[in-house]
Amino acid sequence: MNTYGIDKRVWSKVVGKKPVTPGLVALAASLCPELLDEKTSVSRVDKNGKVSRRPFKSLAEAEQSDVAAECHGRNASVVIRDALAKWAASSVYIGDSLVDLFFWDPKLTVWCVSAVAATTLKYLPAGENRPRVAIETARRWAMGRATQREVNDAVTSAYAATYAARSRVPDEDGYDNQAFNTADYYAAYSAMEAIDVANEKNIDEETMAAIEGAVGGAAKAAVYAANAAYVAAADVVALRRSPNWAPLQKTEYLRLREVVADAIINYPTGDMVNASRGLSRNTLAAGALGAVIGAGVMHFARRP
Repeated sequence: MNTYGIDKRVWSKVVGKKPVTPGLVALAASLCPELLDEKTSVSRVDKNGKVSRRPFKSLAEAEQSDVAAECHGRNASVVIRDALAKWAASSVYIGDSLVDLFFWDPKLTVWCVSAVAATTLKYLPAGENRPRVAIETARRWAMGRATQREVNDAVTSAYAATYAARSRVPDEDGYDNQAFNTADYYAAYSAMEAIDVANEKNIDEETMAAIEGAVGGAAKAAVYAANAAYVAAADVVALRRSPNWAPLQKTEYLRLREVVADAIINYPTGDMVNASRGLSRNTLAAGALGAVIGAGVMHFARRP
């Protein structure tokens, strides 16, 4: 088995030397060695006797879904979830991985980004509930339960909370000045980015840059929030003014990988009617495999 718990032969056939994407991970996880040759069987023999075999990417979405069920039965969704969770847990930088995940399934990504942002809620002052409401609204959007009006209202409130926290910071050097910015500011910022991702109604080339920034920004802000809280508690003046926060950041980014992995496992896809279709040019099987995942049992504990 390879890193993601997928049979090596299947992984080699499906992914090979191509860049690893969530769509490819899900497709490889959906297949089993027993059906590997059958699903790349002879599709045509021309008049000269040349044999053509259909590649995996040519399989129709419905057939991909059927293959997953045929290979793994009712356990198909669990296998795919587990593979995607392992992929997330082994990511080099979880911000970039969340962007890749967005190309495959925007709603699953919003769910995961919301989980990341939720790790910062403990840093908010008493009575500040706007970031929490934004995260809850983003989660409901991911399940198809939030109206656009609710999302718009949550966006407005999240921005207001972020600006209110920023106004309490004495300097004017901006977002990346970790020497002075506070944990509650970054917490509000992370929630604001999470609801911003859900607020994009029409995904196209013009909005992708902003979305990528919001997805990665939510993770970055969560890391900054934890760092700011640590420094404030330790009252380490030299560290607070140091531009090098690398050791703390590395620890937090590693922790967030596990947060995203658990969010994938616990994504309540049984409530989703229509699977995402995926947006990346490198994505395979987004729609049908998303439906397979959605047919699964909810809330599994991720295996170590």
